[in-house]
Amino acid sequence: ATDAAGSFMVNPDGLNISNMTPGPIRPADKAYESDAVNFGPRFGFAYNVSGNGKTVIRGGTGVLFSPQIMAALWSGVHALNAPRRVIFSRQDAIKYGLKYPMYNDDFRAVVARQIKDESITNVFQVVNPKIQNPYAFHYTLGVQRELASDLALETSFVGVSGRKFLLNRVPNEPDRVTGIRPNPKFLTNFYLDESQTSSYFSWQTSLRKRYSHNLSSSVHYTWGKALAYGGGGDIGAAYQGDNNTRVQDFYNIAIEKSPGAGDVTHNFVAEWGYDTPRLSSVKSSIVRQIVGTWQVGGVVSAATGEPLGITQTTSAYHQRPDYVSGQNPINDNWRETPNRQYLNLAAFAQVPVIQASGGAARPGSLGWGAVRGPGFWNLNLSLGKNFAIRENVKLQLRADMLNALNKLNLSNITTSINSGTFGQARGTRGQRVIQLNGRLSF
Repeated sequence: ATDAAGSFMVNPDGLNISNMTPGPIRPADKAYESDAVNFGPRFGFAYNVSGNGKTVIRGGTGVLFSPQIMAALWSGVHALNAPRRVIFSRQDAIKYGLKYPMYNDDFRAVVARQIKDESITNVFQVVNPKIQNPYAFHYTLGVQRELASDLALETSFVGVSGRKFLLNRVPNEPDRVTGIRPNPKFLTNFYLDESQTSSYFSWQTSLRKRYSHNLSSSVHYTWGKALAYGGGGDIGAAYQGDNNTRVQDFYNIAIEKSPGAGDVTHNFVAEWGYDTPRLSSVKSSIVRQIVGTWQVGGVVSAATGEPLGITQTTSAYHQRPDYVSGQNPINDNWRETPNRQYLNLAAFAQVPVIQASGGAARPGSLGWGAVRGPGFWNLNLSLGKNFAIRENVKLQLRADMLNALNKLNLSNITTSINSGTFGQARGTRGQRVIQLNGRLSF
């Protein structure tokens, strides 16, 4: 292992891959040229419209900065004499006689020959040393209104715009036709800079009833839209999880603006809790203990589907298929089809693959997240009661039912067009689960 931060790009010709050359290994305590001043103003207000506190307008905005997550930079180099990962092209495999099966020691020998005999630079990633700290604009404007002494309505516009987040792209990919890299002397998996931007806009409405007459409840609805070039996140290794690498064209990231990870257009949640009457008028203490003061609660949730990233397997790091114009991408009666065929196979077509490169002839026309997965709805219920056995001894019994109606919410759509199960729902969000528990306190 090493405390080096990574190989950083020094390139006098912008992002011209044919002239891309790596700079020196930078020390761990100065992985990038950090900006010294980050100005983050914040402003908020609350206006009492009628003067009696029943109608209030609230708003605010602010700019929040964050330092770069160093793990994303340190992950680029974990040994000075070997890259963390190597991706060979089809032409590389032919040139070096790579055949299955091969092991790490076999590949290590090939990489050593590349570095020694061919003066090839082989690194896991290069990082723009002038990356800036990410920041986000937060803004909200809403109205709160008291409808009754125990009932309030709130509706607000809420938005977040992220800038300068980490984005991974794959540079120096082999030419789609010839299979030859633009710069055969420079092999790297990723180019990391701060090109990622994201935006989230939503309208959030809540109706809340505070506890009175043995009942408390609330209803919440959110309409939202999240957009980003990648997943939109700024955590982890910057190429995993939410921040997926989905750029098809290194020089055209703007065309990749699409739904971000976890984007849900409609989200609804309602919850309630009710205490049954104490039955004070009943003379029998045993009846009061058994029948009275049960706690009943429930949560209803429903949401539309999240975006699907439909892909095509080729030698390129990321490739998407074509959308066939005029076709509905989702089968109308998919729940009744054999194998739960959610996606309409006729709506997608593979891009032709060039034999010399093993890559697709061009980027696919289907946008990331252009098709959404199935939505869901669910009901959870709970029933509980506290029994006073003695003054200092109490027993609590409780039953919780998750997915109380055993609703079949299908999920896990196969998104690789090369798969034999492409477009099928291969999982569920879970069956009914009943939990029984008791607690004795003394």
